Amino acid sequence: MKIAYVDIDLSGHHKKYLLSLAENYPNSILIVPEQISEISVERQFVVKNTSELHKYPTRYLRWLSNVYSILKKEHVDCVHFLYGDAFARYFGIGLNKFRRFRLVMTFHQIRRNTLKDISLKCIFKKIDFGIVHTEKLFTELKKFGFSNVVQIEYPSFVKLGNATLSDRSEWGVLGATPILLLIGVLSRYKGLDMLVTALKQVNQDYCLVVAGKNVDFSSEEIYQFQNALGNKVKMLLRHITDNEYESLINLCDY
Repeated sequence: MKIAYVDIDLSGHHKKYLLSLAENYPNSILIVPEQISEISVERQFVVKNTSELHKYPTRYLRWLSNVYSILKKEHVDCVHFLYGDAFARYFGIGLNKFRRFRLVMTFHQIRRNTLKDISLKCIFKKIDFGIVHTEKLFTELKKFGFSNVVQIEYPSFVKLGNATLSDRSEWGVLGATPILLLIGVLSRYKGLDMLVTALKQVNQDYCLVVAGKNVDFSSEEIYQFQNALGNKVKMLLRHITDNEYESLINLCDY
């Protein structure tokens, strides 16, 4: 099959995710908002102006139309929208003509309310498969009546290795103290506040490393988290490079 991988954003984990799929399936093309240097130009098609599609219906429809034109011209068999979350507000509008292809979407998070539930139903009626990465989302959507949802564990892009004691000491971690890691863009829905509340009740030694760009929490909230856990929490609140990401994954125990 000829597959088209479609994404609207290449920040954060998006690019690694896309590259891993593309490199493991050479008979695929990419439809992306900007070119990726690691992939041959011939396999890429750029559709710009994809930011905040959920806010601008005309931009969303124009993007869909451009994507469809490319798919048709390239005689694609299957299209995989890697960020199904972008469709959440639009009730499947514009997807009917895509039924000529095998249609797959990956949903990274699903926010629930009455309107969004109706929108999800409309979307799942028009796609062949919806992919989620967590058991919680899979169970939730199954209970909701979707038979075409599948769970695939979030892929690991990290070369696993062994951290040294010197790596641990850079974080002020002594001996075999367990290291817990919360890594990636620091969004409220990921539950740092709940984690801090739980860890306040843990009397054993541990070190919590929080690494990633903060996009939701105020300076006062961050201070409260640090104050609650004292020297048991270390924070690196900025964009994490690929090398730092791998090092931290290899460093942590959990």
